[in-house]
Amino acid sequence: MRTRTATLWGAIIVLITVRCGGDGGGPSAPPADIQAASGDGQQGFVGQALAAALRVVVTDTDGDPVRNASVDWAVTAGGGSVSPQRSSSGADGVAQTMLTLGPGAGPNRATATVGSLPPVTFTALGMTTVVDPSMDTFETGQPPGAVPPDLIRVSAAPDGINLVVRFEFRFPVVQQTTGGPNLVTGYLDIDTDQNPATGVQPATDVFRPAGGSTGMGSEFFLAMFDGPYDVVRTTDFMAIGTVVPTFGGNQFVVAIPLALLGGDDGRVNLATVVGTSDEPTDIAPNDGSLGIAFSAAGSAGRLGPAVRMPRRGAARVWGDLR
Repeated sequence: MRTRTATLWGAIIVLITVRCGGDGGGPSAPPADIQAASGDGQQGFVGQALAAALRVVVTDTDGDPVRNASVDWAVTAGGGSVSPQRSSSGADGVAQTMLTLGPGAGPNRATATVGSLPPVTFTALGMTTVVDPSMDTFETGQPPGAVPPDLIRVSAAPDGINLVVRFEFRFPVVQQTTGGPNLVTGYLDIDTDQNPATGVQPATDVFRPAGGSTGMGSEFFLAMFDGPYDVVRTTDFMAIGTVVPTFGGNQFVVAIPLALLGGDDGRVNLATVVGTSDEPTDIAPNDGSLGIAFSAAGSAGRLGPAVRMPRRGAARVWGDLR
């Protein structure tokens, strides 16, 4: 009698497990929908994994999470990779993978697919970056209480519409119009043809304290003072458009329309000089430039016979250009 009772209970347990969908079986219910849960729209550095996983949630016809749904992941743009390429949803219906960005600056895309359901697409921006040494400012005679802007990293990439540039600092910074001891101003030099023999001498070279060179000739620069920043064309030193920066904590981001840069494709060389409202305090890179390429990091030669930036025109903050 005990044997028959034990067998009966065992059968009941197996039956319950099968009907409820055990962890070792297939989906707990037919998947009816897949949506992005988190991880879309990130920015990262070329060749490196994103900071956060790509996550989707799988649900049934009632909108309830589906456990054990198989999700296939694939890279569709940017040349990166995903790991794992297939994952299963948990009790919350969530499955995830990690995206490592491709070797070139620009948009990356990956998809998540469950059976015949429409795929979910994730986008990320792979940025070329240069790290600047901390505590290498060269200010002299700053106003009392001023916090000299100290760059620690500059990153950039074209997203297909804009040239996106992110500036990171040792301490929090604010725009000049906001005011305060930690405001930041400066110039971003842009060499769109990556040719040091054309354009003008970059402001970064004009204001560098000593030694080194960007190896650039600038066709454009961004004047980062006061309100919206002016995009300046160096052939005639005319402001041809404006950009509104986005500040937050110890960084700010600018998105410069490629249309303003002569319809450039985003393959550019960059350098920057930043400072307070009174004078420059730091440059990046300390030598050379931040080169953007679509398949590998670009590089620039030494400074060629570029035209020297004139003493007149748009770039006159911090005094006459030397």
